Amino acid sequence: MSRYARGAAILGANPLFREFITATTGRPVPDDKAAAAEVRNACGVLSRRELDGNEQAGREYLALVERFNDWLGARHAAS
Repeated sequence: MSRYARGAAILGANPLFREFITATTGRPVPDDKAAAAEVRNACGVLSRRELDGNEQAGREYLALVERFNDWLGARHAAS
């Protein structure tokens, strides 16, 4: 598993990431499998492995991570 694919798998296991996806999509993301599906959807790929070989998908993944980090920062600032 390469860099982005591995990162996506790690994020999917993070309950805060799943909460972020739920909050931003309105769809429940109860587990890492649902998170993986949302990441694939957001990045326009069929497999997380494509994140490493597809430049556009890699950019979409990085943008998703940036939005997650912004969401975390805003959440932290509000508490």
